[in-house]
Amino acid sequence: MAGDSTSVSPTPQERPRKEDLPKRIQRFYRSLSLDWEDCNPNLNTDEATTTQVNDAIANTLYFYDESEYQGKLLWRYFKDDFSHWTEATFQQGTANLVRELRDFLREKGVYCTRDGGAVSASLMRVIQETNRSTWPTEGDDDEKRTNIIYNLTSDLEISTSPTFTPRDQSSQSLQNPNKHDNHELIAKKVTELNKLYTDDEKYSGKLYDFFQSKIMLFKDKCQRINMPEEGLAKALPTMLKGDAMAYYLDNLATNTPPFATMATMIQQRFETDNTTQLYWDELRRTTLRAIMAKEPNKSLSDALEDLLQKIKQTYRGIRGPLLDDREMQNTLLSAVTGIPECDKAIYDGASTFEDLASKIRKSIRISEDNKKATAQYHSEAHFVDRQFSNGDNRRSRFTVKRNQRLKPRCYVCQKEGCWSFKHSDKERQQARENWFRSRKHQTTPTEKKWQAFVALCEDQGKDVEDDDAGKFDSFEELINEAEALVAEERTKEEDLNPPGIFQHFTSSLVNTSFFTKAPTPRSEDVLAALQDQAFRHALLKDDPSNEVEKPDDNAFISDDRYSSETFRGILPDTGASGVSSAGFPQVQALQRLQPSLKINEAEKHKVKFGAGSGTTIGVLRMPTILGIINFHKAKFSLHHTGAKMLSRSLSCRFIRFTFECLTATAALTMLWCFYDFTSTAGYLVLRSKDNPSRDNFQTNPSEQGIPIPNLVHFVYILKDPDSELAFDFSDFLSVFAASYYWHPDAIYLHTDAPQGTIQRARDGLSGKWSRLIFGISSLHVVPASVPTHAGNGAEINLVEHKSDFVRVEAIRAFGGTYIDFDAHPLRDITMLRESGFSSIGGRQLGGQVMSGTFMSKKGSKMINLWAEEMHQVYNGGWTTHSNDVITRVGEKLVSEPGEMLIMEREAFAPGSWNSEDCVQLFEVHEDSASNMEDIPPGARLSSSDGDSPGVGNYSEDSPSWATDWSRTYVLHAFNPQRSGVSINGFDHITPRYVLERRSNFARAVYPVAKLLYDRGLLDANDL
Repeated sequence: MAGDSTSVSPTPQERPRKEDLPKRIQRFYRSLSLDWEDCNPNLNTDEATTTQVNDAIANTLYFYDESEYQGKLLWRYFKDDFSHWTEATFQQGTANLVRELRDFLREKGVYCTRDGGAVSASLMRVIQETNRSTWPTEGDDDEKRTNIIYNLTSDLEISTSPTFTPRDQSSQSLQNPNKHDNHELIAKKVTELNKLYTDDEKYSGKLYDFFQSKIMLFKDKCQRINMPEEGLAKALPTMLKGDAMAYYLDNLATNTPPFATMATMIQQRFETDNTTQLYWDELRRTTLRAIMAKEPNKSLSDALEDLLQKIKQTYRGIRGPLLDDREMQNTLLSAVTGIPECDKAIYDGASTFEDLASKIRKSIRISEDNKKATAQYHSEAHFVDRQFSNGDNRRSRFTVKRNQRLKPRCYVCQKEGCWSFKHSDKERQQARENWFRSRKHQTTPTEKKWQAFVALCEDQGKDVEDDDAGKFDSFEELINEAEALVAEERTKEEDLNPPGIFQHFTSSLVNTSFFTKAPTPRSEDVLAALQDQAFRHALLKDDPSNEVEKPDDNAFISDDRYSSETFRGILPDTGASGVSSAGFPQVQALQRLQPSLKINEAEKHKVKFGAGSGTTIGVLRMPTILGIINFHKAKFSLHHTGAKMLSRSLSCRFIRFTFECLTATAALTMLWCFYDFTSTAGYLVLRSKDNPSRDNFQTNPSEQGIPIPNLVHFVYILKDPDSELAFDFSDFLSVFAASYYWHPDAIYLHTDAPQGTIQRARDGLSGKWSRLIFGISSLHVVPASVPTHAGNGAEINLVEHKSDFVRVEAIRAFGGTYIDFDAHPLRDITMLRESGFSSIGGRQLGGQVMSGTFMSKKGSKMINLWAEEMHQVYNGGWTTHSNDVITRVGEKLVSEPGEMLIMEREAFAPGSWNSEDCVQLFEVHEDSASNMEDIPPGARLSSSDGDSPGVGNYSEDSPSWATDWSRTYVLHAFNPQRSGVSINGFDHITPRYVLERRSNFARAVYPVAKLLYDRGLLDANDL
């Protein structure tokens, strides 16, 4: 029997005050200790005291209640948490507290017997269940089950009646005998609810029919008709149809479990993790360009509305009311990137998703309106009925048919053999008015043209030489011919050069010019032209008033190839000219791809190119795979200096190299006097002149140009199989930064944690940071096969070494980028992944290639050799199988084109584990003001250009102690505890430590932390 233990209860000084405890467990305060919040069911049951058992039950009971667990989820967690308890352990606890645990389980939908037997035995039956027990359908238990109140979510406030525990309901029903006698009321309410529903509002279980949205609608309708809480279970079928209704009838209708249990079961039946991932994958593939390609007849505006609907539908269906507006904005921006009509809205930015959607709508509408105006007025197309002003040569384009007369036909009814005098005056007048209103006129109709038209129609005085040849193709040609006749028969008294606009037409193929004149422009034409120029200026910021030198008619240069539309890449020259140049439109194209690039003031350079020259007006500093390159900008050209520095960046004797700058790829040709080049499958290959052999440049053309997959891998191996997946803030910061900067197709967490442990972490039972990590939509858990012995038979004991083997096999199987949890992405790595190399690593202190951050294609030569050799050499040494092997293999492969790129230390591991580097990275500089000073709660934090991604978090205004991270892609922040040194102001990485921005580490990761703070995902006081 529970409570038979002779253990002494805590004294008044050792137990908590009743008012300090949660309401649910206040009455058990005499049986608890002051440390009850730190006790959990994982205690050693063989050595536990009565007080420790009570503390564990109370802590778990409070946590379940606060987390609002119920139904199948509560059943599963209870079984996992108490799986190692025995009946004797429960009997050791205080009887009333153990009974409270059983009643709580029953109240929340977990069936426990209450037949007069031992409470401990009832709980043990639940723990030992393989399949969850269903509620009985008869007897007193059925009455209790029917009247248990369940809420699907905490905001479902349908009834104002108080909620009682099962023990209290018995006494309460005596005071209110009519409380449960409300079957007629429920039936009436269900009928009312059924009338409110349409077929489209019901849940079918099909794809994109989201349960989350339908259950919220169900709640709203129930609230409007004042549905009693005990009627929710009976009303639930009203919202079902199709497969969902069939599932209800087959599995739920006969035993009618509680409402929350039914709702959970239905949702889990149709919306699995795989289904949710399908939604995310399809949403990532849905872009505005893809919609237009699928439905080419649809307007851009309509396609945008389809895209917006898809984004909102998916997020509301999966996230429910907890929408992340910033995440929705990022999804929309990704979906419209590359559509010129949306560029202005993208660059302007927006505060909310709806604000961004409105700006994109407006941008598209302006673009479409301007296209219509251009099509209507032809403001830039000089196509006229050419009437060349060269004396008397005034021939119409219809002169070829001038001797071919039309058969007489009536201008009223347009029939041959009929005459206009056969019609009444009213009909002739109506025909005349219709002719003047006709839209087929190319120029304004006049009385003179009308008379010419009548003469053409009813000319009876001319013979028809060839009836068939004399016919015009259509009645519209009569109008055109009449206009041509009037133009030919202008009186010679007219001025040969009447008021008008002469336009100069120049052939782009021959050096020949001619003149034609157009009529004085109409106001509509002028307005359309002004609208075009205004829109162009809004997008490109160009000034049409600036005179541009007209090209020579004999110069055959393609203006389109190096236009502002497409960035063609960077081609450093030999260095002989001092500075290299490119057309100014390429600057605009580059800034369009990377708007964060800015032009700053710098020393001026005069550049001479052919017959022209120019002076630079600024410098553009661009981060590249080889570091920062300065581009000096002139009025007409883009220039850069210092090509020689590129040769110093090459650490390989042989190298096949492609330079990726954003989305444009260009080959690098450097220092002609030191390197030759040859073309291999579309790439320029650099070769040292001291080794003329070309044999080493043979590669597999099918593999060239394929980037390293945009996949990110983390590994977490449990030291204790019973331990939790307890991540800390620094871990979350690393995972979120990888998601934010790299936009991976997927993030894989390779772990040996059991499913129950993963689910607890996902649900927040293992802490806030674990819950947020598992809340990242692109994260997927991959069960890890953890080796216990290497291939040579040596036993693998350390968790760190097991992780080394798992990470190599993960990259070998999937490809992508691996990073440790203490490695923090600082910028995009697209240019590395798409550089053409099969594998990329980086050096650390001492010159070794590190294993904490590396990337590779699936099954590359480097990863295969590493995976094989690490099993052969493993001997328990710290880096024998990891850093030592990748260094040895990598340095051999750098001589093979495209196989291996080894980055310098600054790329992935600018710091180290020694005390000096740890202090430099983590030390708090108290002489610098905290970024959190005078910041009221909820206010946005300060920002500067130095905090923008890609800039390196460093500027001229940075403090003297600040490190420039502009050459770092991933900051591996080695744990300072390895050096055993005390660091001023630093204990461990917390949100406040980062947000105060008084250390080099904090400055490096601040942009991501600020973003999380602004989104409300972290608080400065979080631990």
